[in-house]
Amino acid sequence: MAFHQIREAKDYSFINARIKARRSQLLSTSDYEHILGISLEDGISVLLNHPRYHDAFEDISYQSSQLSLMIEKSLNDSIEVEIHSLIKNLPNTDQEFLLFYLKKNYLKIIEDILHKLHNSDTKPLDLTNRYITSPEERVELIHATQVTSIEELAETVSEKWLRKAILSSLDKYNETQNILEIVYRIERAFYDELWREKIGNLKRMSKSIAEKVIGIEIDLNNINIVLRQKAMHKIVSSIDSLVIPLYYRLKSDFDDLLNAPSLASAFSVLESTYYVDFARKVHNSYTMKNTIEMLEQIQQEYFLQSLTSIMAGYPFHLGILLSYYHYRKQEVENLRIIFESKIKDIDIEFTRNLLIYSK
Repeated sequence: MAFHQIREAKDYSFINARIKARRSQLLSTSDYEHILGISLEDGISVLLNHPRYHDAFEDISYQSSQLSLMIEKSLNDSIEVEIHSLIKNLPNTDQEFLLFYLKKNYLKIIEDILHKLHNSDTKPLDLTNRYITSPEERVELIHATQVTSIEELAETVSEKWLRKAILSSLDKYNETQNILEIVYRIERAFYDELWREKIGNLKRMSKSIAEKVIGIEIDLNNINIVLRQKAMHKIVSSIDSLVIPLYYRLKSDFDDLLNAPSLASAFSVLESTYYVDFARKVHNSYTMKNTIEMLEQIQQEYFLQSLTSIMAGYPFHLGILLSYYHYRKQEVENLRIIFESKIKDIDIEFTRNLLIYSK
């Protein structure tokens, strides 16, 4: 074993052991089937008996008119507490990277605030059931929910790159009145900061893993944008302004994808790239349903499968927690779907088809 591998093994042995134990506790397909087949109350009882969910679910009130929100909050609380506990066991550079990566949850709330401002919606945004990374972010977001203009929102956020992204897209937004001009600019700025700055601070193996994971994530997001825009017959110039100008496995193929004259042509381009399996699944779904409504679900399934492949083998790097975070996040989403379906009395088979299994 090389010296750097000995050092990495030392740095990550504790977190690796903790996550290995926790991954064994991830819900399996049979666990989901069990919860699907029992009542709402019994399903919550299952989680009360699970070490990862007990504390978050012990105060659930079945009679509450806000039961759905209470369940969502409990699920988010369970992952928020756990992930932050685990992050503390990582080397400092990994901690900084992952805490920044988790800002995606914060940015989702900023996006919701932008939509509210765009729609002149004066109803306060409830943060109760949202996944928020830190107490500092919560305070900032509470202030952000009280602003009355996009300009004021920009002045409220503390991250310079985020403020710049909002302000630099205001002219285009005012011209088009399309709030996605700001939303996508923020997404581009986030990944630019993540890719060009944060990944560069990581050590050898963690940097390599992060590049693979974030690279595939960016590629899939760009593919999603292109396919959705092609489905709406948008012109190339309007699509180009929305995508993230960073490419991993699509470097040599993206121009062909972007310039494909139709959705069918875009599928043909994709099916000759690294993402052939993903492309075929989306294409098959589109052929059967004449819609790409399943795109996000197929994308998430493919991303989780890619994570599993990337993490196979040498385990001493930040990817061990990065991947676990995504598996846990999907578990929480699956449970949210199941309980929401029970509350609304939605058909079990329909609900089952919405679940994505990561174990």
